[in-house]
Amino acid sequence: MFDYHQGGIRGWTKVLLINDGRPRSQSDLNDAAICLWLEDYIKTLLVVNRKRVVSQSEVQILNQTQSFIVATQKKGNCGLFMKKNIVTKLIPEETQREVFPDELKRIIERSGRTVQLLQNKVALVDGERSFIHTGSDKQ
Repeated sequence: MFDYHQGGIRGWTKVLLINDGRPRSQSDLNDAAICLWLEDYIKTLLVVNRKRVVSQSEVQILNQTQSFIVATQKKGNCGLFMKKNIVTKLIPEETQREVFPDELKRIIERSGRTVQLLQNKVALVDGERSFIHTGSDKQ
């Protein structure tokens, strides 16, 4: 999966194989959506750490149970990868952030509305006065 020679896949020197240690019938990794999501996350993690990756993964939409399993697996894998010096940098978690006025205007206009005025706390959208609230910090 990473650190292969210029010769391509036939020249692999290392392979990353992930197993949760349970029989296939009881494994969380038996779920295709979980597997694909974890594969994509690990691929991104390795790329962030300047590893060559040959995997082509796709992200699936997860339900609540799958999301919990993925979060747990992700945390465990990251810890193991750091401990084994496979990675030295983690992917920064996306947090809520401030949306600046020019980006806010683009978001509103993409939804099919027209912005006539956009100030600090007040906007005129489709001829109607709107109030902009900055919100509060979230965990």
